[in-house]
Amino acid sequence: MLRLNKRARKVLAATIQISKHKRLKPDDVCRCLPPQYTRDIIDETLIFLGDKDFLECVVDDDGEVQSFHLTYQGRYYREFSWVEFKIFLLQSVFVPVFVSVFTAVITLGITR
Repeated sequence: MLRLNKRARKVLAATIQISKHKRLKPDDVCRCLPPQYTRDIIDETLIFLGDKDFLECVVDDDGEVQSFHLTYQGRYYREFSWVEFKIFLLQSVFVPVFVSVFTAVITLGITR
């Protein structure tokens, strides 16, 4: 799973908030974000999210997004991230701790 930068997370969160399984326009997202998020920044971010399969967008010849809608992965981004974090904890923390404890118990059992 791809970790998103702050700008992409904000645009995705605004999109999730306003979407109801319908096609959206970038101007819909502009209204939900602070003024520093210009139309160019939002278009660039939407195209980035589209490349990463978080949404599907229709882009015109000038590179501007005409409309878009969320994919399953985009709609449930937080849930996917949470599951990935739990898998990371299991693989990187709990398994090595279990292996070291198991090895220590076997080593102590052999030495006695």
